[in-house]
Amino acid sequence: MKWYADVINYLEQAEFPIVKSSRKKDVSFYNVPVSFDIETTSFKNEKGQYCGIMYVWQFAIYNEVFYGRTMEQYQEFCQILTDFLQLGVKAKLIVYVHNLAFEFQFIRKYFKWERVFADKKREPMYADTGTIMYKCSYRLSGYSLAKLAENLQRHKIKKLVGDLDYSLLRHSKTQLTEEELGYCANDVLIVTAYIAEQIEDNGDITKIPLTSTGFVRRHIYEQTVASPNRIVGINYRGLMKTLTINEDVRWNPKKNNGKGAYENKEYQALKMAFQGGFTHASAIHSGVIEENVSSYDFTSSYPAVMLSEEFPMSKAEVKVPSSQLEFETMLKCYCVNFSIILKNVKAKFPFEHYISESRCYPPVDKDGNIIKEVDMNIVSENGRVVSADWISLQITELDWDIIKTTYEFEIDAIGTCYCYKKGYLPKPFIEAILELYEKKNLLKGVKGKEVEYLKSKGMLNSCYGMSVTDIVKDSFIYDDEWDCEFIDEPTAISKYNKSHKRFLFYPWGVWITAYARRNLWTGILECCRDYIYSDTDSVKILNKDKHKAYFEYYNKAIENKLYRMCEHYGIDKSKVSPKGKMLGVWDYEGDYKRFKTLGAKRYMVEEGTGRITFTVSGCNKKCAIPYMLEKYGKERIFDEFKNSLYIDGEHTGKLTHRYIDEERFGSLVDYTGLKGYYNQLSGINLAPADFTLSQTANYILYLAGLQTDGGRMEIGGQHEWRLSSTL
Repeated sequence: MKWYADVINYLEQAEFPIVKSSRKKDVSFYNVPVSFDIETTSFKNEKGQYCGIMYVWQFAIYNEVFYGRTMEQYQEFCQILTDFLQLGVKAKLIVYVHNLAFEFQFIRKYFKWERVFADKKREPMYADTGTIMYKCSYRLSGYSLAKLAENLQRHKIKKLVGDLDYSLLRHSKTQLTEEELGYCANDVLIVTAYIAEQIEDNGDITKIPLTSTGFVRRHIYEQTVASPNRIVGINYRGLMKTLTINEDVRWNPKKNNGKGAYENKEYQALKMAFQGGFTHASAIHSGVIEENVSSYDFTSSYPAVMLSEEFPMSKAEVKVPSSQLEFETMLKCYCVNFSIILKNVKAKFPFEHYISESRCYPPVDKDGNIIKEVDMNIVSENGRVVSADWISLQITELDWDIIKTTYEFEIDAIGTCYCYKKGYLPKPFIEAILELYEKKNLLKGVKGKEVEYLKSKGMLNSCYGMSVTDIVKDSFIYDDEWDCEFIDEPTAISKYNKSHKRFLFYPWGVWITAYARRNLWTGILECCRDYIYSDTDSVKILNKDKHKAYFEYYNKAIENKLYRMCEHYGIDKSKVSPKGKMLGVWDYEGDYKRFKTLGAKRYMVEEGTGRITFTVSGCNKKCAIPYMLEKYGKERIFDEFKNSLYIDGEHTGKLTHRYIDEERFGSLVDYTGLKGYYNQLSGINLAPADFTLSQTANYILYLAGLQTDGGRMEIGGQHEWRLSSTL
């Protein structure tokens, strides 16, 4: 174990180059890969209080690792760094922590903080003492430590597994073996290796973004707003000036913790209309073990719709239709976001339901005031509406098309409609997406191009994510304790409209997911009773040969749509299918021997090889499946995958986090019998989390009434998947 005398000796020999900040010219940083990590132990003290204490910390500079056992020692270590490197005077030191949210909770009361930036409470993206700035390498990479080690390109470090038993109680006096210290060192060396590669790839440490989305934001910005020479026929910055959100406001007495605040009408309508991917299980197959189940998924679903579909390309015109004819005409000619009140709603089909119960609102007027005190009387199955007396929805014309196809209802009222002219996304944006998709496919599996491949893959996946980033996000501030600072929405929208660096339009994100849901639902409606499960861009079905014509038709149609976009912009058609891998098509993934679902994000499969796995929110399949196989055997495991399934904390692979904001002190006897003392100002208690698979009573009753011979009969007719707004 290295001691502090060694620190000075190392600092005198190591190189610490300085670079100017790319944003703040009067601030400099040491261009050095540095990482910090702690190991903790959790227990209940003699008072019955939950405790979490740090018993060792490790700090890596380049490939050199220093250790300490107490927070006081870490404070002393930081002071040595500050004095020797003249931190804050010459430059700041950026220290990366893999999951900063965890370590910050342990160190936050031991330092004074100049600024802490967080997008969620207790989840800082960076924390700055004025001399040392901590940043999160997990938010930057999006990978676990093990995955991060696997993806290193110029450094070969593996994540060590099994050398540190977290169930053993330890304190600062507990003897640590060389193997255990090696495990501790390994974690920070993986991070410094990753940051070293990022420094190389990005130019210097100041050019590394805060999050993984930052890479694609910078790339698209450089391809659009910052590169006017590439733009043919349009001025991108000028286009952004025309794509703004109306600044009409209304008073909402419920905002700002009941204090009230003004909000932007159009932005709130967009937020209410935005929905993510459709993930659900067919009620007629829920809980049933099905055999010979086929899986299909879309190739890059979101990028495909971004390239092939038409999006809002104007400022919204606010209208209230005076007739049904005017309303239908608007839906055909524009991208429309509108509110509508429906009554006597009833699903046409039992196999799937589109409307989310959480998206049903009491009827309101244009100022957001409830205009009808009615009992909506919603009957739902696993969160999806089967029937209702009244519902108010905020939706797009694409959602409306699916609702008309799948429900019977009466229209009570149509409210404000925000109408946008349709058009393809700007050519520079489309070219940037195509470039990323092409790199992803051309570089896949090519020796020596692993870095470029991983970058392109991650950036392609982020193109959609950045499109739906909230314009208005309340700030979480830290000043000894966490607090929320409410952002004035009208001011934020005005700033967004005037931004010279903006290259996105928030309505695009709303329609990206709407188009993707529409595409997915063509498959759901085609397969009818053969449809079992869907998740955003995939379906699980029976009798795939019966539906072969649909998949062939769909794939040809999306190919034609992409080609039309290429013709419109004069883009080489081969760009949408590099290596013959066409964007947006249904891709056959293979068959499962057995498949059983119990609802959204709850299904178990037996693959063709005989391997059994499952997807269940709240359980780690790597821990739970071996346990279930040992307990139930391969034949019974599907039968036991049911409501009330219980898995103890030892086998879920999940931990419960309990935040401790008060000082904890006392004594602890470690696993060797050695007594030690602790004094932790704040921390986190980690404990194994039990899991019980539970379905609501309403859902169980609904399934019991539905899953009869009548409920599982053939439903629907030929080509019902051809929605009016489809391909």
